Amino acid sequence: MDDRREELAYRKINQLTALLIAGGAMLVLLVGIVAILLHGQLRHTGAALSVLERRVAELERPGQQADTGSPEAASPSAVRTETPPAPAAGGPVREEPTADRSRALADRLAALSPDDPQADQVLAELETLVSRGRPLEPAAFSAALRLEMARSNLESVLTWADRALSANAAGQSVLLVAAEAAYRLGRLDRAGRYADQALLLPGPNAAAQLLAGRISLAAGNIDAAVPALQAARQDPSTAAEAALLLARIAFEAGDLDTAAAELDYCQAAGADRPDATRLRAELALRRGLYDVCINAAGRLVELDAADTEARFLLGRALLHAGRLTRAAEQFQQITQQLPEDAEVWRLWGTTLLKQLRPEEAADRLLRAVQLDPRMTRAWQALGVARANFDDCAAAIEAFDQALALDPSLAEAHFGRAVCLARSGDLEEAQQSLRRAIELEPKYAEQAGRVPGLAGQSDRAATTEPGPAKKDGTRSDGVDG
Repeated sequence: MDDRREELAYRKINQLTALLIAGGAMLVLLVGIVAILLHGQLRHTGAALSVLERRVAELERPGQQADTGSPEAASPSAVRTETPPAPAAGGPVREEPTADRSRALADRLAALSPDDPQADQVLAELETLVSRGRPLEPAAFSAALRLEMARSNLESVLTWADRALSANAAGQSVLLVAAEAAYRLGRLDRAGRYADQALLLPGPNAAAQLLAGRISLAAGNIDAAVPALQAARQDPSTAAEAALLLARIAFEAGDLDTAAAELDYCQAAGADRPDATRLRAELALRRGLYDVCINAAGRLVELDAADTEARFLLGRALLHAGRLTRAAEQFQQITQQLPEDAEVWRLWGTTLLKQLRPEEAADRLLRAVQLDPRMTRAWQALGVARANFDDCAAAIEAFDQALALDPSLAEAHFGRAVCLARSGDLEEAQQSLRRAIELEPKYAEQAGRVPGLAGQSDRAATTEPGPAKKDGTRSDGVDG
């Protein structure tokens, strides 16, 4: 009896042990199944995250399309359901690839024309990166400056230049573009600072020297301009322009030989430029080489019929060379373009006076003094024109106006004496003649050939003659 009871007890113990073992096995199997499922889900989620990260990176590069070659990317549900989880509070945030992005934007901006609407979009993206405090590649600053310079947005150029300087990303190209923009805006101090910074950078600096010379020249600092331009003159890329500016400096200083030498150097450097031709025409006119001036100024007029400055040079050279008909044509055309230019009216009237057309000359000269009442030479020429058609009262009035502006104008005194003698006022004519001889002794001889003044010159020349005029004007009052 006791043995049977003990056998039943052992059987139940064995059954319980078997159940425990089976339960443990089932638990282990269940844990394994769950682990397999979780591993598969994690791999799937990781793949989805990789796809999404690649799509985000591609979308951040303008002009590139998202990759649609993989099944995950092609599936709409991949984007809709496989969204990566948001980072936990306080967890790390993935940084955007700013350097790659700004480099891609710079490359794209450099490839676009200034009038392309896409350029504004790319520029706006760069502005956004700057506003967020993200660093930009130097190429991005350079591309932005060049675009805005091409558009003549000079203020924007300076803004981008200052941003580049703040980011320590301003290379020589950025500084030179900024200096040019400030120069065009007339902010010479700021332009000079940019140019000086460009000169401090390593590498070739001929362009910076040239720009520094131009800025100093515009500021009137010739002593600083000349050394900079002479340095730029040594580099073939800037030699022609530097030599031209040096020629202009020498011309303005009256050093005509140096100006001519620099112009020859400019021409030898292969620069056939209109501004060089213009300076050559001015130089020839100053030296009395009228045919050279006529040829040079004529080429400029052929290039641009509306170039009034070239026409003015051409007209003056023709006038001095005695080619009066062509000279009058040039001055007439200029007055159509510049009707308020008193000097052109004066030269046109002077030309007509030399052509013995005094009434037409008086009309043009009167217009000149109406535009500029202080134009002494125009009043003098107007007096001569009026005297030539025997309007002595009006001529004396014109001479008086000229003498009120310049009492040392000998030809006006002489013209006044002639008109007074014609009018019968010999006493006052003698006084005017005396003053003319004091200033210019040659009028003593000329008076002997003028009716009414013959015999008056000996009585008029009772004092020592005064100094001759220093301005080089002709004594007949019709100089060009």
